[in-house]
Amino acid sequence: MEEFLEHFKCFICREICKNAVESICCYEIFCRKCVDKLTDCPKCRSPQPNFRPSVVLRRLIGVLPCDCSFCEFHTSYKELENHLKECIKAPAPCNYCDNQIPREALIEHYASSHPDQLIEEFDENSVKKIQIDEKRIEDKVNTYGRLAKIGRSGKFYCGGQLEGKCACCKGICGPMTGCNCVACMQLDIAARRLPKGFLVNSNGMNAKVLNNGRIYCGTMFSARVPFSDGYCGPSNGPNCKWCKALEAIKNERYRLITAQWD
Repeated sequence: MEEFLEHFKCFICREICKNAVESICCYEIFCRKCVDKLTDCPKCRSPQPNFRPSVVLRRLIGVLPCDCSFCEFHTSYKELENHLKECIKAPAPCNYCDNQIPREALIEHYASSHPDQLIEEFDENSVKKIQIDEKRIEDKVNTYGRLAKIGRSGKFYCGGQLEGKCACCKGICGPMTGCNCVACMQLDIAARRLPKGFLVNSNGMNAKVLNNGRIYCGTMFSARVPFSDGYCGPSNGPNCKWCKALEAIKNERYRLITAQWD
């Protein structure tokens, strides 16, 4: 596979081309950003080179499979940029300093390092709104009487025993990722204000339960699934491993929730 990928790498940075262009002098390929300010061709040294978009190459690169380097989410190069905009482990710029902070730690960073800036930036009404929104994700006691906290997946977990057998985890609600119990799933639904017909899969994505029992979250999960565009649903076709696992336990574990939809 690595030998195959060499055909898609930029002559300068040796990474898979981003916004691929090719030179008309020697037909070498480059990233658009790598050649933007060049005055001669990096390969053949032709003066005043002309680089044109390589449309076919861009399409081919777009469907190549890849993994997010921060969370190992499997996607394609075409969808990687969109995923990085939402990946909770990817670094994001702090609004008040030069640091790059993982998104999942941004709120804690703002609160601990820039409390004065936050107060100055928001007027009294905005501060009240932030406090109200934070109440939706603060630690809560679920209906089992257990203290539930938000895990890395964005779901609530209490660390208690799960209802029924589970093939995808160790039978424990969290504590940071994986499946959660009925009471914590109810907290997920309430915190996200989800309508009837929705659950939250173990990857932290809102998932729609269709009338035929299939569950889809609509996210890109693979570029190599036969007869599929690589997306989980959203209305038919293959689903991701997290929605597939949710299908297997929905009727046994979450029947108290789904019964209220009728």
